[in-house]
Amino acid sequence: MYRFLDRHLADLDEGARITVDAVRKWVTAVAERKCPADAVAPLFLDRRLIGAMAPFHRALTLLAVHGRMQLGFARECCPVVAEGEALLLSLLDRTSDRRRTCLAAVNEPYVEALQQAVMELEAAMQVAGLAPGSAGR
Repeated sequence: MYRFLDRHLADLDEGARITVDAVRKWVTAVAERKCPADAVAPLFLDRRLIGAMAPFHRALTLLAVHGRMQLGFARECCPVVAEGEALLLSLLDRTSDRRRTCLAAVNEPYVEALQQAVMELEAAMQVAGLAPGSAGR
């Protein structure tokens, strides 16, 4: 996670930038009591990521509802990666210990569900040519 924290968005690959943008749109929509799926749909549709919508929504919902801690997220105009965004980027990074990160992020009964959502999100990003394994490198 710390590999991504406070990194400039311009230094991230396209998949990571899209992920951060989607997270910020989702969090903003929830804060404004709007539908988060509607908020991210155009971003996902424009990049052939419709298959990523459901697992993305599940992952963020699990983090929001069953998270072990309250995560910080930046506004859409912020040029650097915030804590919550760095957590999701680290979960999408194939080189990270995904299970350990999930255990630290959500309460025990939800670890498997978060892992599954992240794996499905990663697969959808792979299909769209936005390999998250290179995020932040």
